[in-house]
Amino acid sequence: MKKVSFKEKTKAFFKGKGFVLALLLSVAAIGTSTYIATIQTMNKISPPDTTDSNVWVYPGNDQPVDNPQSDVPKDDSADNNEASTAIDDESTNRPVHTDPLIMPIDGEILKEFSNNEMVESKTLGVWKTHDGVDIAAEEGVEVKSMTSGTVKEVKEDPLWGITVIIEHENGYEGYYCNLSPVVPVKNGQKVDSGTVIGTVGKTAEIEIAEPSHLHFGLKLSNKWVDPVKVIEGNKEQGE
Repeated sequence: MKKVSFKEKTKAFFKGKGFVLALLLSVAAIGTSTYIATIQTMNKISPPDTTDSNVWVYPGNDQPVDNPQSDVPKDDSADNNEASTAIDDESTNRPVHTDPLIMPIDGEILKEFSNNEMVESKTLGVWKTHDGVDIAAEEGVEVKSMTSGTVKEVKEDPLWGITVIIEHENGYEGYYCNLSPVVPVKNGQKVDSGTVIGTVGKTAEIEIAEPSHLHFGLKLSNKWVDPVKVIEGNKEQGE
């Protein structure tokens, strides 16, 4: 039998399966050692654990960060002020005029402000709202401005006849209707309380069947309001 030398055995080993197995075992041993070393290192540098996941811990500190504003009581004064200003009282919110308010003419109220309720129209034979007051007066009686303001428009309306519209203070707008064709004021003219702006006529076709009168309408913020209540209410505030 031929004797195999150590050198030849070594070459045969590296060529066979023994070398592959030894190589795999070496790699596994190195990987295990590296994993154990990594775990030990991470345990040393990990931040302290906390039982409450909602508490944020500042790095390097075991105590939660305090919020110095958390114990400050709520100031309800602002809410109370808003609530007090939100109170709507018609008597306190009614605009107060610096100039006196007067009725355009002295006379009996033939038809009152209907406040969106239906009333019968003798001329038309129907039920409709009456967005103003009809004040009895003979033709030719002078009509005066309720208070100071600026003449917005003088026009001949197909229904309300000769009409003077005046922008009064505090958002009021006066409509003086059923006037005679002779009008002593013009657009853009300043008028005072009691300034004569025309005379009672018979030009309002929509109320032609009614007794002679002035139709006086009043708007506040583009909504019809009762002229009598506005004038009387302002007088009460001025007392």
